[in-house]
Amino acid sequence: MSASMRQKTAYSAVVAGYDQPTTRIHGRVKEILIAFAVMTVPMIVFSALLLGLIFHYRVVQNAFASENLAFSSGQDDSDVFFVKISATTLITIASWSSTVAPILVGFAVTLTSYPIASGMLSASVKQEPAQLPTPYQLSLLLEMLSSGSPSACGVG
Repeated sequence: MSASMRQKTAYSAVVAGYDQPTTRIHGRVKEILIAFAVMTVPMIVFSALLLGLIFHYRVVQNAFASENLAFSSGQDDSDVFFVKISATTLITIASWSSTVAPILVGFAVTLTSYPIASGMLSASVKQEPAQLPTPYQLSLLLEMLSSGSPSACGVG
């Protein structure tokens, strides 16, 4: 086993003579941080862009000079923002975010794989076979994690 492979992952081992085996998986902090950043940054950028456009192009309503000139009750709502912006601009930005969202699923799979691996490692160290997945469940889990993670694409 190469030195780089030993640096990336440390597995638990129960050795005779040791009372407390290691049950932590080390060395994947960089991959977790990258997956978290790739998942959150694009959605934060799109949300900030939408909010920025809405507050920049917001139309502030002035008080009415006369009650006869006031809007009907449906148009004078304090919970509504009136904006002077093209609907196609808002739809375009929403379309970009809906295009990026499915790409981020692989990074979500990466983030969920660590608690799953930790639970399986803990159950195996404690010798609780009822807490471990069946062979069929394990094959489904491995298929999902291997095909959906960024590591499958060479990222990380």
